[in-house]
Amino acid sequence: MKKLLGIWILALALIAPAACKELEKTVEKKVKDQMAQEQAKEKPAEPTSQPGSGEQPAAQPGGATVPFLAAAATGTEYHLAAGANSFTVKRVSENKWTLSEGGKTFAIVLGGAEHQLFAGDKQVATAKLKEDKLKVEGDVAFQLKFKADKIKLTLAEGGPEWDLKYKEDKVKVVKGETELGKVKFYPDKGKLKVKDAGEQELAVSRDIGGLTAAPAPLLIPELSPEQRDLIMLTLFAMNK
Repeated sequence: MKKLLGIWILALALIAPAACKELEKTVEKKVKDQMAQEQAKEKPAEPTSQPGSGEQPAAQPGGATVPFLAAAATGTEYHLAAGANSFTVKRVSENKWTLSEGGKTFAIVLGGAEHQLFAGDKQVATAKLKEDKLKVEGDVAFQLKFKADKIKLTLAEGGPEWDLKYKEDKVKVVKGETELGKVKFYPDKGKLKVKDAGEQELAVSRDIGGLTAAPAPLLIPELSPEQRDLIMLTLFAMNK
């Protein structure tokens, strides 16, 4: 029995150093893992990018810093009060929009690369979209050229031009070097306002709900009421 006990004692003496070393490695690994977990908790989370945006979150048109007007569902109505005038824009169906103002109603019927514009029941123009340009011809004529940061409006080739420029929380309306005013969205109040260059408020909406260039024609006095309303309607229908 004493001989057997001696063998066990000898065996333990040989094994113990290796066991202690293994135990030391295990404890060291657990300590390192615990420290790594604590550091991960303290480190601020990295910002995640939006789908399709590369390294940065997806940008609004022109780098806008406020919500852009969302695509409207069928039946959606927008209301814009402009002094004595009141505009109501409605998406009647998937491809038809209307604008009512002062007892008059205008409509646009979207048709892929070609749209039809109406004043009442009468078709007054046809709009053809080619790449980044929309050319409207008929009793009412104008052109819209779409860029990432602006829309260029002209009434005829070689005629006056206006730029509708997306800038952070607003759309500036510029003719040449002269700023005519802006369309600005106030997310904290949920309002969209149209103001001239002197900061006088010309129009306000409480239900548009995002930045859009559509009311910009209110700042262009050279437009006839019919041109103004049809351009506004076209910009709403194209979600610009």
